[in-house]
Amino acid sequence: MHIETLLERRPSWLTRTAEWAQERRTRVRWMLLIVATILIAALLPSSGLETLDAEVGRVWQKEDRIAEFDFPIVKSAAEQARERTKALAEIPDPFLAADAVPREARASVMNFIDRLDEFCATYVEAAASSRAEAARAQLEAQGRSLSPTVELPQMLALAADRSRRLTLARRAAQVIEQAYHVAFIDQPRQRLRLPYVSLRLTPAQELLTDATQVVDVESIKRVIASGVEGLPADDAQLLRQLLTTQLRPNYRYSVELLASDRAAALAALSPHRGVVSQGQTIVRSGQRISPEVQEAIRSYVIERNRREGIRSPLLLFAGQVAVVGLLIMLTAIFLRNNRREIWNRNRKVALLLFTFVLMAALNAIVMVFIRNTQFGLSFSFLVPMSMAAIMLTVFFDDRVGFFANIIISLLAGLILYNSFESFFIQVVAGSVAVSGLTILRRRSQIFTAALALLLGYWGAYLAYNLALRGSFIEISYGNLVLFALNVLITLVTYPLIYLIEKIFGVTSDLTYLELLDTDHPLLKELSLKAPGTYQHSMQVANIAEHVATQIGANALQVRVAALFHDVGKIYQPDFFIENQQDGYNPHRRLDSHLSAEIIINHVDYGVELAKKNNLPPEIIDFIRSHHGTSRVEHFYRSYVREHPDEITSEADFRYKGPRPRSKEQAILMLADSCEAASRSLTQVSDEALHELTEAVIAHKIADRQLDE
Repeated sequence: MHIETLLERRPSWLTRTAEWAQERRTRVRWMLLIVATILIAALLPSSGLETLDAEVGRVWQKEDRIAEFDFPIVKSAAEQARERTKALAEIPDPFLAADAVPREARASVMNFIDRLDEFCATYVEAAASSRAEAARAQLEAQGRSLSPTVELPQMLALAADRSRRLTLARRAAQVIEQAYHVAFIDQPRQRLRLPYVSLRLTPAQELLTDATQVVDVESIKRVIASGVEGLPADDAQLLRQLLTTQLRPNYRYSVELLASDRAAALAALSPHRGVVSQGQTIVRSGQRISPEVQEAIRSYVIERNRREGIRSPLLLFAGQVAVVGLLIMLTAIFLRNNRREIWNRNRKVALLLFTFVLMAALNAIVMVFIRNTQFGLSFSFLVPMSMAAIMLTVFFDDRVGFFANIIISLLAGLILYNSFESFFIQVVAGSVAVSGLTILRRRSQIFTAALALLLGYWGAYLAYNLALRGSFIEISYGNLVLFALNVLITLVTYPLIYLIEKIFGVTSDLTYLELLDTDHPLLKELSLKAPGTYQHSMQVANIAEHVATQIGANALQVRVAALFHDVGKIYQPDFFIENQQDGYNPHRRLDSHLSAEIIINHVDYGVELAKKNNLPPEIIDFIRSHHGTSRVEHFYRSYVREHPDEITSEADFRYKGPRPRSKEQAILMLADSCEAASRSLTQVSDEALHELTEAVIAHKIADRQLDE
């Protein structure tokens, strides 16, 4: 049953349903605006907006500011971070003494040498006894326990030679003395963070010692090797084995002491640098703000708020919500007045607000990083804010891209310290990038826009800082590298667009570019089965694109829609005049009512084919609306002539619609009608085409096809 019949029978029910759906979409839209406002406000710095006027390099335009009270100058977050990093880096590795280790090592070595005498005497006595064999075997086992690598005869020879034992004892004492002369630490020296170490007899007694003076696990081997040099091979092997097993580090690395030292070093740092006395001038009118003056102004604001208690976190957040809300409201007004096709689609509004929140979040994250960095670069320049402008231009148009770029730049100015500089640079660079995508016809334009973006960043940054400082020397050229990295990150926009399309259900110009390929399966099928319709579609595409370009509509979208708008004629191509040959017309044997139904159904067939071939929803909307609710005039009039006494239902001869809801859809309807009507002209001239076009447009207006 046609929609007109339903409207006649139950208009109130349909009206109420439509109104309810519209109210629901409106509520969801305003909810999106409110949620985005709150999220962005929550990302603004909790310190408020008061210090944003005191930017380094700018001139103080207000009156002299005199201190009404004494207050300390608070060091900047970056300076405090640098001091903390430096203080932590200057803490040496701490080692805690184990006093008993040298004494135990010396006693153990000397005890071994003394046991050689006992072993020798016992062995000689056992060899002379009646139980010599059993006693000897037992003593040999004891000998191997003393030194597994030294053979028994060699050990007996050593035990029997007192001078050799005394030499071993003297050499062992020398090695032990050298090993523990300063300290024997349990960590390799190459792992030490500083060229000196902290030796602790007790946790409170510290001795800073050059790292080259202490012995580590690796260098003890060289000390032992030097100590056994010149000894007989058997004696050297025995002493080396003995010392290697008995010498242990007498200073052990202490994680607890390191943590305690770090805490003490941080506690000793002062967050203040000097004091401003009451009556002292903080900043004079016309004075250029230096980093020191900026810190004094910021410290003054902090102390004033602390003394007067004027800062309420709740009121601060309310003010931030109001500021962000005004910017979001400006966006809503812009869309409602200039881009209703976006304003009426909540998915598109959600995409726009998503980019705002995303850019605000990235700026907030970078600001946290800046507060904890020791570098002097403006890392806020790494945030790829132009990515949002480029993406919105590709999804919508350049006007939305320009406007969104300004709003995003303003939101960034509320978050970043160098607010005006960031705002100026982003507005200039983002606008340059968007201008390169005004008419998107090649994928390579994305990379051309990226190059233009880089030049825009560099030009705006150098111009701003030259005007601010009046010198090329004081400009931080390292930020130019950050801009280059920014542009590289921005190139992520290209693959990200396809993901955004899936998430938000919108179509970008890049997808439209792909659909321009005449090798698309659906267009190839149309050219084979309905060549006349294919040629008609190409002509309509040329006309519609030219008109859209002239009035500032989305020419790329209109061209793609024109190529696919009549694909439904693939099913019954011979019933459409552009495909008929040799004068054969199958409608001659059909009732006008049935003929009209066949003509009307090509829209439904087109929608069906478009869905099967995964065409974007926007293109499907074009297919549905390219005839609106127009009447199939020829067959309607034929039916009236054939049935003069019958009451004719006009609804049976009208397309189901909907009527065009955007200027792009209206352009396609008019281009389609004008191109088809022009085929009936017997004499083609500029005047005839002009009159025909005027007549077609007048008829569509009279038939209320352009009302929406």
